[in-house]
Amino acid sequence: MADVFISYKKEDRAWTAKLGAALRAAGYTAWWDTRLVAGDTWNETVCTELRTAKCLVVLWSKAS
Repeated sequence: MADVFISYKKEDRAWTAKLGAALRAAGYTAWWDTRLVAGDTWNETVCTELRTAKCLVVLWSKAS
């Protein structure tokens, strides 16, 4: 279970990684789909992480 679930558009992955690093530096855990493990069912994993996260951050951009 992560503190923060990050929703983003794949074109914004570099920015998302920077946000994730900043959250970790501040003492939080963050989850986004690059943390999927081979063999995971995408829908199940995302729904579980979303449901158990303490906070949801949605990154809005021109790409999204």
